[in-house]
Amino acid sequence: MRRVWMAAIPEEHALPQFGEILLDRLAADGVITFAQRLHPPLYDRVLRLMQSAHLGAHIAYRAPTPQRGRSICATGRGAFLYTFCALPDVSSEVI
Repeated sequence: MRRVWMAAIPEEHALPQFGEILLDRLAADGVITFAQRLHPPLYDRVLRLMQSAHLGAHIAYRAPTPQRGRSICATGRGAFLYTFCALPDVSSEVI
């Protein structure tokens, strides 16, 4: 969890006006996480963190790959949580 975490969100979303986004602000639209099989210990830690922020029920999708999470986010189904090292080249349809 010592990585820098990012939230990819559709470009037209209201959240980009904030430099730092608190987890509870993501709950309204849902959260897209990475699939547990990609990194079970890290996934479990992220899930515990989300549950402590009362976001456990707001997971809209568990993406099988970082690229899939980004593409789902671009359709407006939620904000995709990722680390920069997992997805350094976020495209222009999400910020």
